[in-house]
This record gives sequence, C-alpha cells and structure tokens, in this order.
Amino acid sequence: MSDCRTKEETDKLVKRLNRIEGQVKGIKNMIVEDRECMEILNQLRSVSSALKGVWEIMAAKHIEHCLDNASEKERHETIEDIIGHLHQLR
Repeated sequence: MSDCRTKEETDKLVKRLNRIEGQVKGIKNMIVEDRECMEILNQLRSVSSALKGVWEIMAAKHIEHCLDNASEKERHETIEDIIGHLHQLR
C-alpha cells in the first residue's frame, strides 16, 4: 500500500470509484436504450465531477506526503516538482 494513504482513506476512495463505476454502467445502459442526449450528458457531467473529486483527493494526499517527507531545505524544490507534475496532468 502507498505510504500516502491510510487503509481507511483507500477504502473511501474505492467506495467512491465503485459508485462512479455504477454510474458509468448506467450511462452505458442509457445509450443502449437510446435515451435523450441531454439526460445522458447530465449523467456524464456527474461522473466527470465525481472523478474530479477523486483526483483532487489523490493530488492533495500526494502533496501532503511529498511535503511531509521533505526537509526544510528540500521543500522549495519539492513544491516545484509537484507543480510541474500537476501541469503535466492537466
């Protein structure tokens, strides 16, 4: 297990992802059933928002972990590295 998440935090993330997985399956069914585009788009927006929430939690945990493990001297360089990585992920 990663050092940046506790078992409880991992369980919460998995629960969120399971919920998102269910939403995606529901969207797939909506498409197969030829439901209205706006109805599907609204559900897609919900999934996108939910994934963004998971991303934000993971990013925050990563930042906390990196800064907690950096010495005072390394913090500035660590912050620059994190910012660079986050820009790449955008």
